[in-house]
Amino acid sequence: MGLDQFGSEYTGFPEQASRANSEHRRGRKLYLAVDDEDYSVLVTDYVVAMTGNSGSRTATLPVLSMVQNGKSFYFLNSGDGGDFVVDGNGAETISGNSSITLSQWGAALIMKANDTWFRVF
Repeated sequence: MGLDQFGSEYTGFPEQASRANSEHRRGRKLYLAVDDEDYSVLVTDYVVAMTGNSGSRTATLPVLSMVQNGKSFYFLNSGDGGDFVVDGNGAETISGNSSITLSQWGAALIMKANDTWFRVF
């Protein structure tokens, strides 16, 4: 058990989550596990983890105009089956790139600032 950035308690790790049992705190998802399918990131998501073992998966960011400046998403590849690709929506880019690729145990924090996506780390 631990505390999130708002002081709410949570338990478990991203690899223990599933679409059916994602933790919710203060009206937002704490994490969501992407197992064996691609995923369209929701504005309400916070952490998106790829946990599958059957190949590469892609998470597509929401359309920039639907997201507030300062909103961030944390991505983690905790799967053992391939790369986890984080893709901008349509022609939108992430720090000037159409997508970023996370190998196993790779992570990235993506934030919207000045109407564009930036990779913080």
